[in-house]
Amino acid sequence: MVGLGAAVVALALRRRRENWWQIASVVFAGGMAHYLVVRADLFHTAPLAVMLSVLAAWVLAERRALPRLALVPAAVVALAFVYVLAEGIDRRVRTVQDRGVAIDLPVADGVRDRAPRVPPLEKAVRYVDARVPRGRPIYVATLRSDLITSGNPLFYVLAQRPNPTRYDIQAPGVVTSAPVQREIVGDLERTRTPVVVRFAAPITAAPEPDRAGRSTGVRVLDDYLAQRYHRVAKYAYYEILARN
Repeated sequence: MVGLGAAVVALALRRRRENWWQIASVVFAGGMAHYLVVRADLFHTAPLAVMLSVLAAWVLAERRALPRLALVPAAVVALAFVYVLAEGIDRRVRTVQDRGVAIDLPVADGVRDRAPRVPPLEKAVRYVDARVPRGRPIYVATLRSDLITSGNPLFYVLAQRPNPTRYDIQAPGVVTSAPVQREIVGDLERTRTPVVVRFAAPITAAPEPDRAGRSTGVRVLDDYLAQRYHRVAKYAYYEILARN
Protein backbone atom coordinates (compact mmCIF):
# COMPACT_ATOMS: atom_id res chain seq x y z
CA MET A 1 0.00 0.00 0.00
CA VAL A 2 2.94 2.34 0.72
CA GLY A 3 4.39 1.55 -2.68
CA LEU A 4 1.05 2.11 -4.38
CA GLY A 5 0.59 5.48 -2.68
CA ALA A 6 4.10 6.63 -3.62
CA ALA A 7 3.67 5.48 -7.22
CA VAL A 8 0.33 7.26 -7.62
CA VAL A 9 1.73 10.50 -6.16
CA ALA A 10 4.81 10.33 -8.36
CA LEU A 11 2.75 9.73 -11.49
CA ALA A 12 0.34 12.50 -10.54
CA LEU A 13 3.18 15.00 -10.11
CA ARG A 14 4.51 14.13 -13.56
CA ARG A 15 1.09 13.77 -15.20
CA ARG A 16 1.00 14.63 -18.88
CA ARG A 17 -2.03 14.76 -21.13
CA GLU A 18 -0.57 12.21 -23.56
CA ASN A 19 -0.23 9.68 -20.72
CA TRP A 20 -3.96 9.58 -20.00
CA TRP A 21 -3.94 5.80 -20.27
CA GLN A 22 -1.99 5.55 -17.02
CA ILE A 23 -5.14 6.63 -15.19
CA ALA A 24 -6.87 3.36 -16.13
CA SER A 25 -4.04 1.35 -14.61
CA VAL A 26 -4.10 3.43 -11.44
CA VAL A 27 -7.85 2.83 -11.10
CA PHE A 28 -7.38 -0.90 -11.68
CA ALA A 29 -4.57 -0.99 -9.09
CA GLY A 30 -6.92 0.67 -6.63
CA GLY A 31 -9.43 -2.08 -7.29
CA MET A 32 -6.79 -4.70 -6.60
CA ALA A 33 -5.94 -2.92 -3.34
CA HIS A 34 -9.58 -3.27 -2.32
CA TYR A 35 -9.01 -7.04 -2.06
CA LEU A 36 -6.97 -6.36 1.06
CA VAL A 37 -9.98 -4.97 2.89
CA VAL A 38 -11.46 -8.46 3.08
CA ARG A 39 -8.53 -10.86 2.76
CA ALA A 40 -4.96 -9.61 3.05
CA ASP A 41 -3.33 -12.95 2.26
CA LEU A 42 -0.66 -13.91 -0.27
CA PHE A 43 -3.14 -14.94 -2.95
CA HIS A 44 -5.19 -11.74 -2.85
CA THR A 45 -2.11 -9.52 -2.59
CA ALA A 46 -0.67 -10.88 -5.84
CA PRO A 47 -2.81 -8.77 -8.25
CA LEU A 48 -1.78 -5.59 -6.45
CA ALA A 49 1.88 -6.64 -6.59
CA VAL A 50 1.59 -7.05 -10.38
CA MET A 51 -0.03 -3.65 -10.85
CA LEU A 52 2.47 -2.00 -8.50
CA SER A 53 5.28 -3.38 -10.66
CA VAL A 54 3.73 -1.71 -13.71
CA LEU A 55 3.25 1.64 -11.95
CA ALA A 56 6.74 1.49 -10.44
CA ALA A 57 8.25 0.95 -13.88
CA TRP A 58 6.55 4.12 -15.13
CA VAL A 59 7.75 6.03 -12.08
CA LEU A 60 11.32 4.86 -12.62
CA ALA A 61 11.12 6.08 -16.20
CA GLU A 62 10.70 9.56 -14.69
CA ARG A 63 13.38 9.10 -11.99
CA ARG A 64 15.41 12.12 -13.14
CA ALA A 65 12.55 14.41 -12.20
CA LEU A 66 11.63 12.58 -8.98
CA PRO A 67 14.76 10.73 -7.80
CA ARG A 68 13.81 10.25 -4.13
CA LEU A 69 10.10 9.56 -4.48
CA ALA A 70 10.81 7.01 -7.21
CA LEU A 71 12.88 4.96 -4.76
CA VAL A 72 9.85 4.13 -2.59
CA PRO A 73 7.82 2.03 -5.08
CA ALA A 74 11.04 0.61 -6.49
CA ALA A 75 12.14 -0.59 -3.05
CA VAL A 76 8.71 -2.08 -2.35
CA VAL A 77 8.73 -3.98 -5.66
CA ALA A 78 12.26 -5.26 -4.95
CA LEU A 79 11.24 -6.54 -1.52
CA ALA A 80 8.10 -8.14 -2.96
CA PHE A 81 10.19 -9.86 -5.64
CA VAL A 82 12.55 -11.31 -3.04
CA TYR A 83 9.61 -12.59 -0.97
CA VAL A 84 7.85 -14.13 -3.99
CA LEU A 85 11.09 -15.75 -5.12
CA ALA A 86 11.66 -17.30 -1.68
CA GLU A 87 8.05 -18.47 -1.50
CA GLY A 88 8.29 -19.98 -4.99
CA ILE A 89 11.48 -21.87 -4.17
CA ASP A 90 9.92 -23.19 -0.95
CA ARG A 91 6.84 -24.42 -2.80
CA ARG A 92 8.97 -25.98 -5.52
CA VAL A 93 11.06 -27.88 -2.97
CA ARG A 94 7.95 -29.19 -1.25
CA THR A 95 6.47 -30.20 -4.60
CA VAL A 96 9.58 -32.18 -5.49
CA GLN A 97 9.54 -33.87 -2.09
CA ASP A 98 5.86 -34.82 -2.35
CA ARG A 99 4.91 -35.53 -5.95
CA GLY A 100 1.70 -37.21 -4.83
CA VAL A 101 -0.27 -39.65 -6.94
CA ALA A 102 -2.29 -39.29 -10.11
CA ILE A 103 -6.05 -38.80 -9.78
CA ASP A 104 -7.69 -41.74 -11.55
CA LEU A 105 -10.71 -39.97 -13.06
CA PRO A 106 -11.57 -39.46 -16.75
CA VAL A 107 -11.03 -35.70 -16.88
CA ALA A 108 -8.12 -35.51 -14.41
CA ASP A 109 -5.63 -36.09 -17.26
CA GLY A 110 -2.69 -36.99 -15.05
CA VAL A 111 -3.19 -34.28 -12.43
CA ARG A 112 -1.60 -35.32 -9.14
CA ASP A 113 -2.46 -34.60 -5.53
CA ARG A 114 -1.20 -35.66 -2.12
CA ALA A 115 -1.70 -39.36 -1.59
CA PRO A 116 -4.14 -39.18 1.36
CA ARG A 117 -6.48 -36.84 -0.54
CA VAL A 118 -6.88 -38.86 -3.72
CA PRO A 119 -8.84 -42.02 -2.71
CA PRO A 120 -11.68 -40.13 -0.93
CA LEU A 121 -11.99 -37.73 -3.85
CA GLU A 122 -12.15 -40.56 -6.38
CA LYS A 123 -14.75 -42.44 -4.32
CA ALA A 124 -16.93 -39.35 -3.94
CA VAL A 125 -16.84 -38.59 -7.65
CA ARG A 126 -17.60 -42.20 -8.60
CA TYR A 127 -20.52 -42.29 -6.16
CA VAL A 128 -21.99 -39.20 -7.79
CA ASP A 129 -21.30 -40.51 -11.29
CA ALA A 130 -23.15 -43.77 -10.53
CA ARG A 131 -26.25 -42.10 -9.07
CA VAL A 132 -26.69 -38.76 -10.80
CA PRO A 133 -27.53 -38.95 -14.53
CA ARG A 134 -25.40 -36.91 -16.92
CA GLY A 135 -26.84 -33.45 -17.33
CA ARG A 136 -28.46 -33.43 -13.89
CA PRO A 137 -26.95 -30.96 -11.40
CA ILE A 138 -25.18 -31.42 -8.12
CA TYR A 139 -24.32 -28.79 -5.57
CA VAL A 140 -21.02 -28.64 -3.66
CA ALA A 141 -21.49 -27.11 -0.20
CA THR A 142 -18.95 -26.41 2.52
CA LEU A 143 -18.70 -27.22 6.21
CA ARG A 144 -20.98 -24.33 7.18
CA SER A 145 -22.79 -21.55 5.34
CA ASP A 146 -22.25 -18.68 7.78
CA LEU A 147 -18.44 -18.86 7.62
CA ILE A 148 -16.67 -19.80 4.40
CA THR A 149 -12.99 -19.30 3.65
CA SER A 150 -12.55 -21.87 0.88
CA GLY A 151 -14.62 -24.04 -1.43
CA ASN A 152 -14.17 -26.93 -3.86
CA PRO A 153 -15.38 -25.82 -7.31
CA LEU A 154 -13.16 -28.35 -9.10
CA PHE A 155 -15.46 -31.12 -7.91
CA TYR A 156 -17.99 -30.02 -10.55
CA VAL A 157 -15.29 -30.47 -13.19
CA LEU A 158 -14.17 -33.89 -12.00
CA ALA A 159 -17.76 -35.12 -11.62
CA GLN A 160 -18.77 -33.55 -14.95
CA ARG A 161 -22.01 -32.31 -13.45
CA PRO A 162 -23.42 -28.76 -13.62
CA ASN A 163 -24.05 -26.44 -10.72
CA PRO A 164 -27.75 -25.45 -10.46
CA THR A 165 -26.72 -22.08 -9.02
CA ARG A 166 -24.57 -19.30 -10.43
CA TYR A 167 -22.14 -19.52 -7.49
CA ASP A 168 -19.31 -21.90 -8.37
CA ILE A 169 -16.90 -19.94 -6.17
CA GLN A 170 -17.71 -19.98 -2.46
CA ALA A 171 -16.78 -16.36 -1.87
CA PRO A 172 -17.07 -15.07 1.71
CA GLY A 173 -19.35 -12.08 1.95
CA VAL A 174 -21.36 -13.39 -1.01
CA VAL A 175 -22.55 -16.93 -0.31
CA THR A 176 -22.51 -16.16 3.41
CA SER A 177 -25.22 -13.52 2.96
CA ALA A 178 -28.96 -14.12 3.42
CA PRO A 179 -30.09 -12.98 -0.10
CA VAL A 180 -27.60 -15.26 -1.86
CA GLN A 181 -28.36 -18.24 0.36
CA ARG A 182 -32.07 -17.80 -0.30
CA GLU A 183 -31.30 -17.70 -4.03
CA ILE A 184 -29.25 -20.91 -3.76
CA VAL A 185 -32.06 -22.61 -1.85
CA GLY A 186 -34.49 -21.53 -4.56
CA ASP A 187 -32.25 -22.99 -7.27
CA LEU A 188 -31.88 -26.30 -5.42
CA GLU A 189 -35.64 -26.50 -4.91
CA ARG A 190 -36.47 -25.48 -8.49
CA THR A 191 -34.14 -28.06 -10.04
CA ARG A 192 -34.77 -30.67 -7.33
CA THR A 193 -31.03 -31.26 -7.22
CA PRO A 194 -30.68 -34.95 -6.31
CA VAL A 195 -27.28 -34.86 -4.58
CA VAL A 196 -25.35 -32.32 -2.55
CA VAL A 197 -21.68 -32.94 -1.84
CA ARG A 198 -20.62 -31.26 1.40
CA PHE A 199 -16.89 -30.67 1.41
CA ALA A 200 -16.43 -30.57 5.19
CA ALA A 201 -12.70 -29.90 5.40
CA PRO A 202 -11.70 -27.50 8.18
CA ILE A 203 -10.06 -25.20 5.63
CA THR A 204 -13.52 -24.25 4.35
CA ALA A 205 -14.24 -22.49 7.67
CA ALA A 206 -10.78 -21.59 8.88
CA PRO A 207 -10.32 -18.68 11.30
CA GLU A 208 -8.80 -15.64 9.62
CA PRO A 209 -7.90 -12.23 11.10
CA ASP A 210 -10.27 -10.44 8.75
CA ARG A 211 -13.95 -10.14 7.87
CA ALA A 212 -13.88 -13.40 5.91
CA GLY A 213 -13.01 -15.24 9.11
CA ARG A 214 -16.04 -13.98 11.03
CA SER A 215 -19.45 -15.63 11.01
CA THR A 216 -22.31 -13.73 9.39
CA GLY A 217 -24.80 -15.68 11.51
CA VAL A 218 -26.72 -16.66 8.34
CA ARG A 219 -27.53 -20.41 8.26
CA VAL A 220 -30.39 -20.40 5.72
CA LEU A 221 -28.64 -22.89 3.45
CA ASP A 222 -27.57 -25.18 6.30
CA ASP A 223 -31.13 -25.27 7.65
CA TYR A 224 -32.49 -26.11 4.20
CA LEU A 225 -29.99 -28.92 3.64
CA ALA A 226 -30.82 -30.39 7.06
CA GLN A 227 -34.52 -30.45 6.17
CA ARG A 228 -34.38 -31.60 2.55
CA TYR A 229 -31.33 -33.90 2.45
CA HIS A 230 -29.83 -36.73 4.44
CA ARG A 231 -26.33 -38.22 4.45
CA VAL A 232 -25.92 -41.45 2.49
CA ALA A 233 -22.14 -41.76 2.25
CA LYS A 234 -18.96 -40.24 3.62
CA TYR A 235 -15.43 -40.37 2.23
CA ALA A 236 -13.06 -38.47 4.55
CA TYR A 237 -14.10 -34.83 4.13
CA TYR A 238 -16.65 -35.57 1.38
CA GLU A 239 -20.17 -36.07 2.71
CA ILE A 240 -22.76 -37.19 0.15
CA LEU A 241 -26.28 -35.88 0.84
CA ALA A 242 -29.28 -37.28 -1.02
CA ARG A 243 -32.58 -35.51 -1.41
CA ASN A 244 -35.36 -36.83 0.83
